[in-house]
Amino acid sequence: MEPPGSSSYGSCRTRARSPESTRIERIIAQCDQESAVVEQHLSAKAGFINGCLQALEQAANEEVAAIDAQIGAIYTQMATLEQKRRDAIAQHVANKNEMNALGEGILSPIRERLEQLSRRTRFHRSLMAPVARLPVEILANIFEAYVELNAAPWKLTLVSSRWRTIALSAPSLWKYILVTNKEGLEFCETWDVGGDIGKVPSSGHYTVCMNNAQLVSVLSLSRHVPLRIVLELRSQCFPLWEDPDHTPLTLLFGEPTSARMAEIEISLHGNGENFTPPLACYIEGPYPQLRRLTYAERGYSWDTSFMSKLISSCKLTDLEFADSMPEGATTWSTWDSVRNLRIGYISHPDEFNAICLKLHNLHTLQGYIEDWPTEATPPTIFQFVKELELSCVPLDLYRLTLPALTKLGLSIPRSREEPNADVPPSWMLPALLELRIDVCNMEQAYLIPSASAPILNTLTITASEQCLSLSPVTYPTVQSVQLDGHISSQLLEDLFSAAPNARKVTIVPAECELPLVVEALKSLAVAKKSRRVLFPDATEFYLGTEDWPVYDERDSVSSLAKLVVTNRRAANIAPSVFEVYHPVHNNPFKTERISYVDRI
Repeated sequence: MEPPGSSSYGSCRTRARSPESTRIERIIAQCDQESAVVEQHLSAKAGFINGCLQALEQAANEEVAAIDAQIGAIYTQMATLEQKRRDAIAQHVANKNEMNALGEGILSPIRERLEQLSRRTRFHRSLMAPVARLPVEILANIFEAYVELNAAPWKLTLVSSRWRTIALSAPSLWKYILVTNKEGLEFCETWDVGGDIGKVPSSGHYTVCMNNAQLVSVLSLSRHVPLRIVLELRSQCFPLWEDPDHTPLTLLFGEPTSARMAEIEISLHGNGENFTPPLACYIEGPYPQLRRLTYAERGYSWDTSFMSKLISSCKLTDLEFADSMPEGATTWSTWDSVRNLRIGYISHPDEFNAICLKLHNLHTLQGYIEDWPTEATPPTIFQFVKELELSCVPLDLYRLTLPALTKLGLSIPRSREEPNADVPPSWMLPALLELRIDVCNMEQAYLIPSASAPILNTLTITASEQCLSLSPVTYPTVQSVQLDGHISSQLLEDLFSAAPNARKVTIVPAECELPLVVEALKSLAVAKKSRRVLFPDATEFYLGTEDWPVYDERDSVSSLAKLVVTNRRAANIAPSVFEVYHPVHNNPFKTERISYVDRI
C-alpha cells in the first residue's frame, strides 16, 4: 500500500471524489465569496467611521482651541479688573488719608477745646462736691485718720491738686519712717519725691529710706512733728552703716532728728554670722520726746551696747522686747518711768527681780513671761499694775502684791503642778475683774482662791486636750464665763461650780470637735442625774466667737439650741439670747451671727 503523500494516492482520491464532497466545496467557495463581500463591506464602514472620527477630532480640537482662547481672554480681563481694583483701593486709601488729615486738622482744635471745657467742668463740679467745701484743717484730720489705717500718704497726692497741696503741707502724714537695708517685693510701691531724689519706696504708711538723701526729703515733709521710726537691719543685706557719706543712721540718731523721735522700733536680723552693726557710734542724743521703744533681735545675740547708750538718753514709758531683755538692763536708768512693759521671755530671772524693784510706775506687764516669778523672787509691790500676763502656778504669784490689778492672764505649765493648799490667806487681788487661765497639758486647772478675788466678774478657761477638770473654787460674783478649747461635760460641771451665778455663757469649741461639744452642752439644759439646770441665772448663750466661729453642720447646732431653750423654758428659765457664730458660706473669712431663740 502506497503512502498518502505519493502521487498515485492523490490521483486515487481525485478519482474517488463523491458528489457530497463536491457539494461541500461549493459551500466553502460560496462562504469564501460571502466573507470577501463582508470584508469589503466592513472595510467600507471602517473607512466611513475613521472619517467621522477624524472629523469629530478636528471639530473638538477647533472647539478646545476656541475655549482656550476664551479662557485666555477671561484671564486677561481678570488681570485688568484686578489692576483696576488695586488702583481703586489705593485711590480710596489716599482719599481716606487725605480726608482724615483734613478732618484732624479741623477736629483737633475742637477736641482741645472740648477737653479744656471738660476739665473746667470737672473742676467746677469738684468745687460743688461736699468734700471740697471741707476746711483744710478737717480734711487734714481725715487724711491723718486714713494714714493711721496703714495707708500710704503719697496716694493722697494723686487725687487732685488741692489734696496734693494739703497732703504735702500736713507734716503728721509723714511721721512714719522706715530705715532699712532690706530690699524686696514688699517695697514695690514707689512715689516720686521730685528733684534729684527720684522715686522713694513705701511700705504701708511708712516711707522707706535706704540712704541719707531719702531721709532728708522725708524729714523735710514731716517738719516738726514727733516721729515714729522703724529701724530694720539685716546682716546679709547691704551694710549701709559702712558708707558715712550716704548712711541715714547719722541723721537718724543725731540732731535735729533725735529731738523729734517719739517712738522707735529696732529690729535686727542675723543669719548666724559673727556680725555686729556699729550702731553705738551713731547714737548722740539726747532724745527728750522718745517714749516708746520696741526691740527685737533674730538669729543670734547681737551687741546691745548701743541700747544702754540710747536708753540712758531718754525717759521711756513703753518698752517692749520681742525676745529676752539685753544684758546689762539692770543698769538702765529708765525703769522708774516705764508704765507698759512687754517681754517675750526672761533669760535671767535674778536680773528681772532686781528690775522689778525699780518699776515704781508700772501699769501693764504682758507677754506671758515664763519662769517668773520664782521661789527666789522677793516680795514685790506693783502699786499701779492693772494688767498682768504670766506663765506660772498661782503659788508663785502670791509673792507679788497687786492692789490695782484688774486683768490677769495665767498660763500654767505642766512642769510645775502645785495645788492651792499653801495659799496665804492674806493674799488679795481686790480690784481683779477679769481672770484668764490657759491650761497647758495638765489634768486639772488650778484657780486662785475666791477670797483673793472678791469682785471677779469674768472668768475664761482655755483647756488643752489633757485638761479634765478645774480645781474646786467658787466665785459668786462672776457674771460672764467662757470655756475655750477641748470641752467635756465634766469641765462644764466644774465651770458651773466655779461660777454658779453667771448670766453670760460663751463656749468656743476646738475646730472639728463640735459633735463632742454638743453632747457636753446638753448639760446646759437638764443634767441627767441631778435633774438640775446648769447656770440657772444665765440669759445669754454664745457658741463660738467672731474670731473663732463654729465649723460644722448647722442642723446639730439647731437641735442643740432647741433642746437647751425648750428645757430651760420648761424650768421657767427662758434665755433671751442664744446665738451661734458661723462662717459665711461664700466667704469663710467672714462670720455671721445667728440667733436661735426667735426660731424656736
